[in-house]
Amino acid sequence: MRSAADRAGRGGAALLCLLLALGCSAGSTPSRSAPESTSAASSAPTTSATPTTAAPTTPPPPQLPGGGRTVFPAYRLVGFSGGPGSPALGRLTGDLDAAAAEMRQQIAPYAGARPVLPVFELITTIAHPFPTPEGDYSGRSDDALIQDYLDAARRAGALLLLNIQPGRADFLPEVQAYEKWLR
Repeated sequence: MRSAADRAGRGGAALLCLLLALGCSAGSTPSRSAPESTSAASSAPTTSATPTTAAPTTPPPPQLPGGGRTVFPAYRLVGFSGGPGSPALGRLTGDLDAAAAEMRQQIAPYAGARPVLPVFELITTIAHPFPTPEGDYSGRSDDALIQDYLDAARRAGALLLLNIQPGRADFLPEVQAYEKWLR
């Protein structure tokens, strides 16, 4: 049976995955122009004194490791989860390149109608059974650690998913703490 912290962590990971998917598929919406007037005066040629400005363009989301720019429904996400020095949290610990090789063997059977996109799920905010100095029962990973996992994920052609287990902390500030990694 899974603990409440494990279920909360999985729920947080699912929500973060959804946020990432929405971020990967976000686009600009077309603007609506004002309806045309049907009066006779409007049929006469006129010059406009109002300069037209182009709508700001949003750069497209980055290319995914397997190609394309959207995760769902194109891909099936399969991978390993974990964090440094904690084998109990999952297989993604220790030698990340060796874990990637093992992961490749494990995910092969999942390929089917949709291609598999390998995932490194790093538990970045870890729930603790005891209060931390901030009183929120969780601890955050530092940028150097996340960079190590991102580098390993890129070498493996995998997506890096940040798993956030907020403990008693508010979820949104925990996500915002990793904003630079979500771009």
